[in-house]
Amino acid sequence: MPLDFTLTPEQEDIKGLAHEFAEKEIRPVAAHYDETEEFPWPVLKKAHEVGLTPVSVMPEAYGGGGLDIISNMLIAEELHWGCAGIAVAITGTGLAAAAVLAMGNEAQKRRWIGDFCNAKTPVVGAMGLTEPGTGSDAMAIATTAKKVDGGYLINGAKQFITNGGIADLHVIFANTDPTIGAAGIAGFVVEKGNKGLSMGRKEKKLGVRASHTAQVILQDCFVPTENRLGGEPGDPDAGPGALGALQMLEYSRPAGLRPAASRLRQADHQARGHRLQAGGHGDQHRCRSAAHLARRLDGTA
Repeated sequence: MPLDFTLTPEQEDIKGLAHEFAEKEIRPVAAHYDETEEFPWPVLKKAHEVGLTPVSVMPEAYGGGGLDIISNMLIAEELHWGCAGIAVAITGTGLAAAAVLAMGNEAQKRRWIGDFCNAKTPVVGAMGLTEPGTGSDAMAIATTAKKVDGGYLINGAKQFITNGGIADLHVIFANTDPTIGAAGIAGFVVEKGNKGLSMGRKEKKLGVRASHTAQVILQDCFVPTENRLGGEPGDPDAGPGALGALQMLEYSRPAGLRPAASRLRQADHQARGHRLQAGGHGDQHRCRSAAHLARRLDGTA
């Protein structure tokens, strides 16, 4: 039986809403935010109001929209069609939420996913996995979390973190016991105002410039025991540790692929405009190549 990739009426409506938002709210300001590298707070707030942030795909049980993963990818594609940088600013919180959903116990999900979903203004999240010396290798994390009275002291650095240092909530992956390797990896929620977490260098990027990307520095960052996702080892609902980081990446990566489609659609749009401005002449080979790639991706070539 052949697979049917036809979108449902609801998915078509969601795609249309996201496209209209990208056209009216993102594209007119995209050049400004790309040039200034400012975080697009006004656009994020509007996206939150119309239901186009990661809250839309969080479970209904915690106050989210409960949309399916296809709808999530459609939203991501259309927002990136507007501007990749602004789109990442809108959707980046989903990484932190995905970590809480993958690793948290029921009380933690209700607390922090509930915060994301029920706030009148956007709650910004950041996920701290990548490190200067280990990249995104969840099994080789050098950041440490030392058990102390009432919680943990976290020390280390995270690199290339979306929303790093400006988020309301960071999910930080650290090793509680380097002698046992991946078994010691755990996720910790660090809330805004914790003096042990600070922003390091903000990256100056060649693209996706409206998205805030920075180092996160952790110096004797104390987090209470209840902020360890899944609780302590041996608890009935203990978190999955390093496996949770992989589950989080598995959950979030499909939506990360759709922006490629939107970028080729942009290339098609710009190539057609270039040909019109050139009166049908100019570098037509490059224009035809970009348009052909976009049509192939959409399945129309």
